Amino acid sequence: MRQKPECPHGNGVMCSCKALDSSRNEEKKIHFLRNLSDMRLELSYSTLAAPAPYCLCAAGVCKTCGGRLCLSIDMPAHLVEEGFLAVVFHHTLRLDLKYPDQFVELFHKEDRPIVQQWLDGLETPGSQKGLPAHKVPAEAYTIVKTAVNADCGFFPDPFSWGCYLSLDLARDRLSELIAEEKKTLSDRYNKEERSDDCWEVCDADYSASCFVRIEILTSELVLSQKGGPGDA
Repeated sequence: MRQKPECPHGNGVMCSCKALDSSRNEEKKIHFLRNLSDMRLELSYSTLAAPAPYCLCAAGVCKTCGGRLCLSIDMPAHLVEEGFLAVVFHHTLRLDLKYPDQFVELFHKEDRPIVQQWLDGLETPGSQKGLPAHKVPAEAYTIVKTAVNADCGFFPDPFSWGCYLSLDLARDRLSELIAEEKKTLSDRYNKEERSDDCWEVCDADYSASCFVRIEILTSELVLSQKGGPGDA
């Protein structure tokens, strides 16, 4: 649960029910689900090009005390541009919000024409990169980078470059990232393999200890029929 001073949205009086004083997150979530009314999504972000730090919340009014309830929704780190829009759009579908007005209105006023244009692209009949009109996506495509250079002590965590609802858009972005990555690689990376959804380059003699891999990982989206904050 996000309660003041953590919640970045709104200035209303927060829910004061005793359940929110519990140290158990499950008890807080149960209170949220049982008592939330007038549910809406609230989004904070910097810019569309570089949205971080961002926060998406399901918020509303507590039926018991009349205070504000706000539950943060998990989103992948490092989302940018189309990937950021796609993940926010996915949650508007899951929470069964009015389509598409409430989705567009989540964003800064100056960004709404760009968001509307992106949304229209998803609805364009016959579009190869968009979604058929009003079709709920069944899968999401996340671009992930992993890399190791044992000689330099370089063992970073996997890095997400964004999540997309269109495989074609994800593949276009993958190609761009590969081109950018090649500009920074030394001659040591002398073996390269490429498929539609994965690119890997390594030192042919030490492939397990010196490599870079950028790939598209597919995950199934399970959408509830009714929608609701418990499904976020």
